[in-house]
Amino acid sequence: MTALSDNGAALCIAETEKLASPLERTAPYVYVRLRNETYDDAGLDGWVKNLDRLAASGAKEIYVYFKHETSAPDLASRLRAKLDRP
Repeated sequence: MTALSDNGAALCIAETEKLASPLERTAPYVYVRLRNETYDDAGLDGWVKNLDRLAASGAKEIYVYFKHETSAPDLASRLRAKLDRP
């Protein structure tokens, strides 16, 4: 992680059915790949908490990408709606 931080490079924070990387900000921005085929409300709520924590750590921008399945646009919209809460 030190090599990434020292060079301002972002760790790819990834989640798949088989692995999950550390939730650490190593750059001014955060790069997240959510690779499960689907996420229920509880799973998205968990990511809202994770993203809030990363934002509180000083992340200026957070980029979140879902697996390129037909459900990705819906998942992105649902996550965005949860993040836009009051």
